Amino acid sequence: MQAEWFSHYYRIDLKEVPERYSGESLVKVSAFSPWMLRREVEKFGYYFRREFDYAIQFEASEMGPYSAYIFSSHEGFLWVGACCFRKCIFPDLDGMELDSLQWAWLHPYFRNRGILKSHWKALQAEHGDFFLEHPLSPAMRSFFLNYAKDSAWHQAIESGKPNWDEIKARLQSGKTTPT
Repeated sequence: MQAEWFSHYYRIDLKEVPERYSGESLVKVSAFSPWMLRREVEKFGYYFRREFDYAIQFEASEMGPYSAYIFSSHEGFLWVGACCFRKCIFPDLDGMELDSLQWAWLHPYFRNRGILKSHWKALQAEHGDFFLEHPLSPAMRSFFLNYAKDSAWHQAIESGKPNWDEIKARLQSGKTTPT
């Protein structure tokens, strides 16, 4: 009985992308999206929680505000991961409200296959120079340091010590361009 629970708990179920979304490798999800999409994001949120032992980051019944995304495989036939952005207020930046990537999870088989990289510019275009919620996995930290060198947050992620004045100046000047 215990082995059955264990194998069910660690099972990762990937669903086929419904025909309605075929050809879309990134699908934006909000509180007003179809229930099926919100449930899919929730499922990936549970996988994230299970892998990293964090609190649950997303529930399908949430009424927002948030912007979540579901990733499909490059072939476009399986949902393989999700991420979620929310607005955050930064007291150290004089109360600036910025988008924050709260979590991102990809199926282990589909990691390091360019899925997040292929959507990074679209996420930057939609959310600007967004913050990455901590703690960061080593893989996400490495990804960010390689693909977001122009971000106002790059130095803070690299050193682990944010220079709030520099971050604020870069964000206000707009000298953070998508890489």
